[in-house]
Amino acid sequence: MSQFRSNVLTGLVALPLVNALGHLLPVMGTAWAVAGEFTLNPPVLILNFSSWMILDVYDKYKDMPRGSKPSRSSFLAWIGLFFLAAIWATYQCGWDVAVCVFRLLWLELLWPTPSIPTYSREGGIRLVKLKSILGVGKSAFCGILAGLMDTQASAVYTCSQHPSRCSSMVVPRKAMAYGALYSFVRETVYDARDIEEDNQQGTATLPTAIGLRTTMLVLGLTTAVGEMLIAGAEWRYLHMLARTLFSVGVTSLVLKYPRRYNAAWALFCALSLIPAFQGQIDLLL
Repeated sequence: MSQFRSNVLTGLVALPLVNALGHLLPVMGTAWAVAGEFTLNPPVLILNFSSWMILDVYDKYKDMPRGSKPSRSSFLAWIGLFFLAAIWATYQCGWDVAVCVFRLLWLELLWPTPSIPTYSREGGIRLVKLKSILGVGKSAFCGILAGLMDTQASAVYTCSQHPSRCSSMVVPRKAMAYGALYSFVRETVYDARDIEEDNQQGTATLPTAIGLRTTMLVLGLTTAVGEMLIAGAEWRYLHMLARTLFSVGVTSLVLKYPRRYNAAWALFCALSLIPAFQGQIDLLL
């Protein structure tokens, strides 16, 4: 296989697929926690999977060097499959469910694109990326967005199927909180991976502001405190400790590998939201 074809398959097929599949864990965990039993909501799973494929394929295609990109028609045909899947899923689950994903999807699409007008005396009016404005708050913003994309539509759809389970909304909110917490950890790890590149470009992130070691400490503390706040009085110490240690342990291991080690980062994509899923399942107990 040529290097060109290998890069295209890795960047536009393999890595986006693994990432999108990893995001299905909190989608399923939310549905099970809210329903109170094992349940699958295929339209919501397809909607979420398709949305993450659209985001990741678009983002990676945009960042590819011109000579390494496939033809525009090939790109449009590939990403168009997921637009069609998202449209079908919207028809199946209803607009009130799909809008929970779509109102966040456009923010994710704008995220890496110069779209926010700013003014300076030296440069006049110019467009900058949303992530350039948020600075050290980037990880929290992305984590909350990703967590809500993965859980809110699933909670709304499951509540429509099991209305008696959603009278207080406590369980759906806790399920969404687990998704946001571990998505924040995931996004911060990506920032830690890119710390050298961000320093060179002058991009402010949490790791560039406080350093890698302090960032790891913050992640550990945030995970532990977040677990306690979500659990409230219903603490399950061993489960909470296991999720925290798993999250910090996987993070510490994967950060030993630079971005070019696709296998290591694909494995991280697949595993990093397991604690969110397990926390959501804990809500059934």
